Amino acid sequence: MPGVLKLAPRQPSRCRGGWQLPLPRTGETFVNGTNSKNNPVRLQAAHWLLRLEGSPGDGALRNEFESWLQQNEAHRAAFRSAEHTWARLGKLPPELIATPATPADILPLKPRRRPRIFWASAGALLAAACLLLVAAPVIQRHLEADHITGVAELSDVVLPDGSLASLDADSAIAVDYSGAERKVILLAGQAFFQVHPNPDRPFRVNAADLSVRVTGTAFSVDKLASTVTVAVQSGTVEVASPGVAEVSRLGMGDRLVFDRQARSARQEQVVPSTVASWRSRRLVVHDATVGDMVEILGRYLPGMIVVRDGSMNGRSISGVIDLTQPREALNALAESQHGKLSQITPYLSVISKR
Repeated sequence: MPGVLKLAPRQPSRCRGGWQLPLPRTGETFVNGTNSKNNPVRLQAAHWLLRLEGSPGDGALRNEFESWLQQNEAHRAAFRSAEHTWARLGKLPPELIATPATPADILPLKPRRRPRIFWASAGALLAAACLLLVAAPVIQRHLEADHITGVAELSDVVLPDGSLASLDADSAIAVDYSGAERKVILLAGQAFFQVHPNPDRPFRVNAADLSVRVTGTAFSVDKLASTVTVAVQSGTVEVASPGVAEVSRLGMGDRLVFDRQARSARQEQVVPSTVASWRSRRLVVHDATVGDMVEILGRYLPGMIVVRDGSMNGRSISGVIDLTQPREALNALAESQHGKLSQITPYLSVISKR
């Protein structure tokens, strides 16, 4: 379905500078488990795609990109590969993307049919188990939260001092303005904060073990099972994280990703305009893991999403996702990893190998 997962709002294989690049050979890929992280040229190509996406009218940036592209064939090949991956994830028409042929000499075995009563009972048990697993944390969240959003629901919350908290889907915050600080706890999901300046009363956001302190700025905090991410659109913030001795000071365009298991943090640069892009139902991601993307898309879909092959979760992916069609986006994500998406019940979806 064209337009489901748009990884660039432009024609396939065409960059902002007007370059028309041929698609790579069949089988060539950009997204894989680890290669994109270890290949600096491919990382540069991914960065260019995101920078061009974030600043479409920047002529100087376009000229700089064209200069980089002309330097050598490796740059052009990496960019072709990145464009091809984004086109595949964008669900372009079949004539633009080569699809593997189905072997004609494989004889299908006739499956043995189970009685209908078996499938009805199994489906009922699955549905009940999924409902219990999904409902328990949601109930706990409702008890703790002051503001909460449901599946695929976005919400803007005006805080007591006039600061604004924008909540992503399936997110929750608790607010405490009783002390010397203005404190917000991100219980689940993601939020974007636009903070009114007040040097005498700092604004603090806690997410898991991470603490973000500001006086006045615009920034986002995203809490996932494996990471907590802070990204700054404007102003500065100070981030304190366990296991890291020094406080990290982030400015405009800085992002800090804290690994909750390794207890370590890394800092990187992003295009400021892409911070909290989900507010416009469009998510810009760079070098995110498949596991994280499944969790993020799960905020927009009811029930549970299970990835049967755990090795998929660590693979990296970049792109621009249309959050208005999350199931189609999830299906395209599965296909990009040579997998398939199956909906077992309305509350259970499974991604498995083909």
